[in-house]
Amino acid sequence: MLIYKSQIMIKTSNKNHFNDRELAWLAFNERVLQQAEDLRLPLLERLKFLAIYQSNLDEFYMKRISVIRARALKRQDSNEISRLEQIYTLCRQHYDRAFETYKQDIKPSLAKNGLKITSWEDLSSSEKKKITSYFKQNILPVLTPITVDQGHPFPHISSLSLSLALKLEKHTGGEPFFARVKIPKIFPVFLEVQRKGNQKSFVSILGVIRHHISMLFNGSKVLSTLAFRITRNIEFERDEEEAEDLLQMIADELKERRFGHTVKMECESDSDPWLLDILKAELQIHGQDIYQNHGPLDYSDFNQIAQSGSSRLKFRNWSGLVPKEFQKSNSNSLFSTLRRRDILLHHPYESYKHTTEELIKTAASDPKVLGIKVSLYRTDKDSRLIQALIEAIENGKEVVCVIELKARLDEANNIGWATTLEQAGAHIIYGMVGLKTHCKLILITRKEPRGLKCYTHIGTGNYNATTSGVYTDLGLLTSKSSITSEVVEVFHYLTGKAEPAGFKELLVAPFNLREQLTDLISTEISNHKNKKPSGIKFKLNNLEDRKIASKIIEAAKSGVHVELYVRGICVIKPTKNLVIKSVVDQFLEHSRILYFRSGESQERYGKVYIGSADLMTRNLDRRVEVHAPIQSIKLKTQILNIFECIKTDNTQSWVMNNDGAYSRTVLGSDEKPINFQASLKKYYQKKHKRS
Repeated sequence: MLIYKSQIMIKTSNKNHFNDRELAWLAFNERVLQQAEDLRLPLLERLKFLAIYQSNLDEFYMKRISVIRARALKRQDSNEISRLEQIYTLCRQHYDRAFETYKQDIKPSLAKNGLKITSWEDLSSSEKKKITSYFKQNILPVLTPITVDQGHPFPHISSLSLSLALKLEKHTGGEPFFARVKIPKIFPVFLEVQRKGNQKSFVSILGVIRHHISMLFNGSKVLSTLAFRITRNIEFERDEEEAEDLLQMIADELKERRFGHTVKMECESDSDPWLLDILKAELQIHGQDIYQNHGPLDYSDFNQIAQSGSSRLKFRNWSGLVPKEFQKSNSNSLFSTLRRRDILLHHPYESYKHTTEELIKTAASDPKVLGIKVSLYRTDKDSRLIQALIEAIENGKEVVCVIELKARLDEANNIGWATTLEQAGAHIIYGMVGLKTHCKLILITRKEPRGLKCYTHIGTGNYNATTSGVYTDLGLLTSKSSITSEVVEVFHYLTGKAEPAGFKELLVAPFNLREQLTDLISTEISNHKNKKPSGIKFKLNNLEDRKIASKIIEAAKSGVHVELYVRGICVIKPTKNLVIKSVVDQFLEHSRILYFRSGESQERYGKVYIGSADLMTRNLDRRVEVHAPIQSIKLKTQILNIFECIKTDNTQSWVMNNDGAYSRTVLGSDEKPINFQASLKKYYQKKHKRS
C-alpha cells in the first residue's frame, strides 16, 4: 500500500536508460521533505527534517544551479533548457510543500504541545514593555543601519544571512530611499517571552527588530520593510597546477566566495514592488530564483525551539555502546587484541568517542608508539582527535596529518586545524594538486618485541565526533601486514608522491578502484553464466558514474541478482534482477559497503569491502579513496546482517519504481513493522549484552 509516490519522474536516455543526476538528487531531497510531512514521526524530528531539507536545497543552489544554468545557456540545447525548467519547477513545488507543512501542521502542532510561536502583535502590553527594554539594552547597540545614496553604495549582502530591507522617507518629504539592516547571527533567533509550566511562547528576533526599526532612523519615516535571505554561488574555476601555494589559493577562494553571484533569494510575500525591484537589480537575481512566502525564511532557525522541546517530541535518545575491547582497556590489551583479530566498528550504534577517539588517545600516551599518521577530510570544530594528536606530539611521537584544504564548505575549519597542528609540531600535508584526499585512514606504528608493528583504521566516514553521532559509518581496525603495508604506501603517495608498487588487498582510487570494481562485477556475470553462486549488494550514498552503472545493468540483465541501497543520487533505474532502495531515518545512512558473492556456496564467504568512495566519477577518478577488504568471516556476517536489516525495512524506506520514481510503503493490516535502524540497535544491544 503506497502512502506517497514521488512527483519526480526522472528523465532517462532512451539509449542508456540513465536517470538524470540532478533530478535524482531532488528525488532524494523530496524523501527528506516527506519525513517532515510524516505524521508518524515525533514532531520536533519533523521540524529537524524540514531544516535538513532547506539546508540541502541551499547547498544544491550553491553548488549546482550555476553550473546547470551555464551549461544550458552555453549549449542553447532545447533538452538542456527543458531540464533546467524542470529543475526549477520541482524546486518551487517542494519549497511550497515545505511551507504548507510548516504553516498547516507543524506550527499549530508546536502550539498544541506547549511551544507557541507568536507575533509581536499578539504579545501582551507587559510582554511588549519587557522586550522593548531588552531591545534597547541588548540589540539596538549592535544593529547597523545602512542607507543607499550617492555617498553610500549598495552594501555587500553575505550568503545565508538574514536582512531587513527598508523603504524610507524623510519627515521633511522628498524621494523615498533604500536602507538595509543585517540581523546579526549573535542574537538568538527567538526570544522566549512566556513560560508557564511546560508552556513556552516565542517571538522571532526579526519581528522584534522590525517593530523597533524606526529607532535606527530618527528623522525618517519607515514606509515598508522586506525580510530577505540570499544564497551565493560557491563554485569557481581554478587551476591548481598553476598555484604556487595551495593553502594561499584556498584562502583566496574563500575570500572570493563571499562575492559569488546570487543564485537564490527568499523573501516575504506581498512585498513592496519598489523594494523587490531594487533587490533584484542590485543582486542581479532572476525571477525564478526568488522564493516568497508568509513564513520563515530559514527553517534551520527552529533548532533553538527543537532543542528546548520535550523529549517525548523527539526520537528516543541513543547512546553509542562501548565494545568490550574498549572497556577499561589499556594500550597493551587493545593492541594485543588487534594482533589476534580484526575489529569492525559501527557508529553511532557503537560509540565513536570510546572507540576511534580512544584508539588515538591510547596511541598518544603509549610509550611504545613511535608515530601516528591520519588523513582528515572533515573534522569537528572542537575535535578531541586533534587534541590527542597534539598530546602525541608533546609525548615525542612523530605525527603526520594529511588535511584536505579543498573539502567543500569546510575549508576555513581545515585551514585552522592545519595551522594549529603545524604550530604544535606535526608534519602537515595540504592535500594534493588535482586530487582531493577523501580516504579515512589512521596508521599507528608501534615498537614491539618482534620489531615495528603497524595498526590501521580504515573508515567510511569522517573523523568527526559531531557527525559520528548522527551518521552511520563503519571502521575496520586491523594489524594484518598485508593491509597495513598498503596503507603505508597510500601515505607515502600522499606525502611524497611516491608511486605505489601496486595494491593487492586495498581498492584505491585513482589507481585500481575503478578497474577492480569492474572486474569484480564481471566475475559475478561469469559466475552466473557458469551456474556458480552470484550476487551483488552495494550500500552507498550516491551512484552516479555511468561506466560502473552500465556494468551493474549488464550484470542484472545477465541474471545476476543485484541489490542497491543508495541513500541519495542513483542514475540507473531498476530492471529485472535489480532492486533499488533508499532509507531516510533518524541517522543519516553514510556507510559505503561493496559485497560480491564470488561463487561461494555460502554468502558469508563472499567478498566484502568498506571504504570512503561512493560510485561517482569524482570519487573514482579525481579523489584519493580507499576501500578495505573484510576478511574475517565473523565480521562479514556482521556486514551481511546490515544488508538483511535494510532489505526487510518496511517503515522508513523507499523503493524505486521502473519509471524512476520512488514509492514509500506502509504496513498492510497483517504486516509486522520492521525498522532498519531499530533492528540494528537491538542487534548491537544483544551483541554487547546491554538491555
